[in-house]
Amino acid sequence: VQEEVFLVTTPSLRASSAASGNFAGAQTALEQPLVLMKALPEPRPNDAALPVELNRTSFYWGLLTICVLSILFSSYFFN
Repeated sequence: VQEEVFLVTTPSLRASSAASGNFAGAQTALEQPLVLMKALPEPRPNDAALPVELNRTSFYWGLLTICVLSILFSSYFFN
């Protein structure tokens, strides 16, 4: 019966290869994506830069929304 010999030229422990960041036996390959495209278009300047106003009506609509949602989801909050 002949024994198989496994030779390692460099130590392959994770602690010894922490500088390279690879696991033992990992092959690093640079892969290019098949499609190169931007996720978002370039931002354009806003010509009508209107200020956002929080008036009393918007404040009360926000409070009403929060109250209705808290009543709807109260069974999840107090479960």
